[in-house]
Amino acid sequence: MKTRLPSIFLFLLFLYACGGSSTPELTDEEIKADSTGLAGDHFSLEGALELFKTAGSPEAFEQALNTEDNHVNNLDLNADGQTDYIRVIDNMENEVHAIVLQAVLGDQEAQDVAVIGIEKTAEDSAFLQIAGDVELYGDSGIVEPLAEMSQGGIQAASFGFIAKKGVSLNVSVNVMLWPCVAFIYAPAYTIWVSPWHWGHYPPYWKAWKPHPWHVHYKHSKHYFKGYGKAHKHSIHAAHALYGPHRKSSGLWKNHYKSSGARFKQVGGHKPDGKQDGMKSKKKQDLFGKQGKDQKSNTKPLGGGNKQGGKKETNIKLPKGGKQGDGGGKKKGK
Repeated sequence: MKTRLPSIFLFLLFLYACGGSSTPELTDEEIKADSTGLAGDHFSLEGALELFKTAGSPEAFEQALNTEDNHVNNLDLNADGQTDYIRVIDNMENEVHAIVLQAVLGDQEAQDVAVIGIEKTAEDSAFLQIAGDVELYGDSGIVEPLAEMSQGGIQAASFGFIAKKGVSLNVSVNVMLWPCVAFIYAPAYTIWVSPWHWGHYPPYWKAWKPHPWHVHYKHSKHYFKGYGKAHKHSIHAAHALYGPHRKSSGLWKNHYKSSGARFKQVGGHKPDGKQDGMKSKKKQDLFGKQGKDQKSNTKPLGGGNKQGGKKETNIKLPKGGKQGDGGGKKKGK
């Protein structure tokens, strides 16, 4: 008896037969046209998701974000000539996570860059989106994993679909087997709140001079494959969880205004909450609620020493594993 493929599989096979090719190299003119003129141009949301996908823990994810060679973070929001350190803060409630990526700008200054919202829908399934802060990205900053079909057919990985070459599809991708996702849903997981703050950084951190936009773009555009823009939020519980914790800083906005930086209209919004060529309206945060500057819920855990010093970690893990081994476990102390 012949095995019948589900209709969606046949449809995907048809799409591939019609032809799918990798993204061609972009010209300098196309790169310039792809710039929004907003501060978020200098932080790759697609790249952040790729680093999160491969990290073994939130702590490892934070280190990857702050590694120059990964070409994800190129932000200098406080205009000191050096890249900003990005700390990771997990807000958790039941089966929902809102993982904040926050730029450290001063002793009392921080700006949320993006939030990874994750919801576990069953024992073996979870879904996520990353949403860039509206002040940095306008209305265009929602990114999610895409399903793809490979040349040999449809391949399942992490209960989703991946391929080296194929056609991107708007199908929700199950991320439960991503190492970092498995880590944060482990029974012994302790909520990760970065212990690092202004003047107190991990030994690996070394700030670098931000690259020009076109250089950063050329180095980070390979992250686009596998991820795509979404038109709306779909991780609603995570959005609601994050709302009260949003942190906004006026420091970087004042710098951009004084420097005469270009703010191209994106979805009608400018970073100051006004609209370009349209009637202004109340500034909206990335969850569609009126934005408010909130106090951060981050506190140094164990303090952390100045550069080169040791730090304490607030992650407690079950015995029998190692951190970053794909299961997100290490031997407890």
